[in-house]
Order: sequence, then C-alpha cells, then structure tokens
Amino acid sequence: MTRFVPHPTPLHSCPGRSLWEPFRGEEWLLFADESFFEFFGLANDRGYLCHGAVGVPARRYGDLKAAFEPLFQDYRSLTSPGQSEFKHAEFKRIDFPARRRIALRMRDVLVGHGCFVTGSYTPLRAFVLERVRLNISDTMDAVPVDHAELYATAATELRAELAGPGAAGVLARFLSYPVGAVANMLAFFDCRFRLFFDPREASEDRAVDIELADFMKASESVFTYLGDRYLGSTYNRGSEEELGLQLADIVAGEIRHFFQANQPLTSFKSSLALITERSVEPIQVVKEMHGRPWKIGSLHPMPASVANCFNRPDAKGRYVFPAFRTLLASGILSCYAQYGHPRQLMPFEKAIFDQIE
Repeated sequence: MTRFVPHPTPLHSCPGRSLWEPFRGEEWLLFADESFFEFFGLANDRGYLCHGAVGVPARRYGDLKAAFEPLFQDYRSLTSPGQSEFKHAEFKRIDFPARRRIALRMRDVLVGHGCFVTGSYTPLRAFVLERVRLNISDTMDAVPVDHAELYATAATELRAELAGPGAAGVLARFLSYPVGAVANMLAFFDCRFRLFFDPREASEDRAVDIELADFMKASESVFTYLGDRYLGSTYNRGSEEELGLQLADIVAGEIRHFFQANQPLTSFKSSLALITERSVEPIQVVKEMHGRPWKIGSLHPMPASVANCFNRPDAKGRYVFPAFRTLLASGILSCYAQYGHPRQLMPFEKAIFDQIE
C-alpha cells in the first residue's frame, strides 16, 4: 500500500538551526572547493566529483580566522613545519586519533561562530545514468540491464552540453548544487550570500561566474522567494589567502572519503526503475503546486546501518566527517544514488529522499 507524504523539512529540527538563527537578515560568505578524479571528459567510470562548502556569517569571519590560528599551529606540528595552509592531502595523513581531535576542535570553532558545512558527492557513472534515465523517461519504466549504448549516447550529449573554457561547464553545473541549496536555506533566514571559489584559470573562472549567475536568475524566476539572495562570486583570491577556502578543501575531502567508505549511502534502495509520475513506490513524496499535489520523489526510511555512519567514528580511520554532522546545512547531505537519481540524505530525520526524473 502506497503512502503519500509531504517533503520532510529537516531544517526546522536540525541541530544547526539554533546556530544560524542569530544571523537572520545578515550577509554570509560561502566558500566552496571540489575534489575530483578523472571526472572531466566523462570517460572513466571510476571517476567522481565532490564539492564541499563552508558558510560563515560575514561579520564573524575575522574572528573565525583569529580563532583558527592556534589550531593551525597544532596542525602544522602534526604535518610539517613548512605548511602554510590547511590542505586535506596533508590532513588525511595525520594519525587517526590526532586527526579526529583536530576535526573536533575545528567543529567547535565553527559552531562557536555560527557556521555551517554542506556538500555533494557525484560518482561519474551515476551522473551519466541520470541522463540515461531522462532520455528514456517517456518510453520506458526502467533502464535496461544492458544499457551500454544508452550510456554512450548520454555521455556524448553531456560532453557537448558541458563544454566551455577548461572545465567551466562541469564546474558551474556542480557548483550550482551547493549554491542552490544554500540559497534556499538562507532564504528561510532572510539572508544573502557571496560565493568564494578557488581560482583555476581566468577565462574558466569567468565562465563559471557567468553560468552561476544565469542559474540563480533562472532559479529566482521559478522560486520567487529566493529574490536577490545570491550576491555573486569572488574568484581572485586563492586558498593561501582565504581560510574559508582551506576549510572547504577539508570538508570536500572528508565528504569524498565518507561516501567512498560507506557504499550504502548511494546504493541503498537505488534501482534501475525510474521514479516518475506513473511509477509506484511504497512512500511517495508530494508537494502542492498550482492548487494540486504533484509527486516530487520517493522516500525511504534510513536504516540504522546507514544512519550509524553519520554518528560513529570510523573504525578503520578513513574519515572524520561525523565530527561535522551537526553543522550540516538544512540537516542534509546530497549525492547521486548508484543508478543515477539525485538523492538527499537526512540523518537527523532518518530518511532518504530520491528525486523524481
């Protein structure tokens, strides 16, 4: 028997809400960075792209930098005297007990300054399968088990669409996910924000900036409550100059390791079957639009085996991401599920939301 439920509202009850409420109506800074492996070109099934981001109330950024200085000195003593910034490549080499202690101290400083973290994880194969699902949604109810030709066609289409200077098309597409999510969350608090991302190449950075601005304008035309939340991007300051970008690098690396060590985050209840208006799932999520309920996805209770990875230190010492869980923006962590549907993990609601095609 099918149940129809509204979309959960984890922001209303997530631990971070009380941290962000005092900054209602203020300006925020969003620092974003990516971690990737053989994603650009869409050629290697083992590739991935992961984004991490840290949000800081603008008026607390100076204090945050001062508060991190003694912590950085301890980090440098655990890595090498030549370190000039936090880098996940060095951070992950610290022995797990010390690394976790540093992460908990980072968490405490971020909590004390009203910050949040967010991110998304996209396996390359799942990203291409999303296009496969879209391409067949009018004619099939599921992706065929043998879908090699459909996959090759989808990859070719995406390469053409994501073209641009350097990797601008891909970067803009995926930066739009955390930017859009943060815009929605900060709209709840009547806040505006500016994005900072690490510069790569001048023409590529300008193209990303333009595409993100176009994405936000398009979003505002549909979701009028977003208004003028997005104040644009800054990309002329590298991570060596911006603590926020260093912290985003730590978060991106930790999210990647977290997902790669916990495959059920992406595989649980993921299926080749399409999620459409006509498909039938045990729990369907509906939202009222234009005076009638519309299906927007399906919901799965999050089993303890999945929920526990958010709460417990990793027994194998591969990641320390659970240290930051209480700071998750809107109480959500995003990814692409194994077979290509965008997914929201809601650890505090013990729920998994898979989006309609």
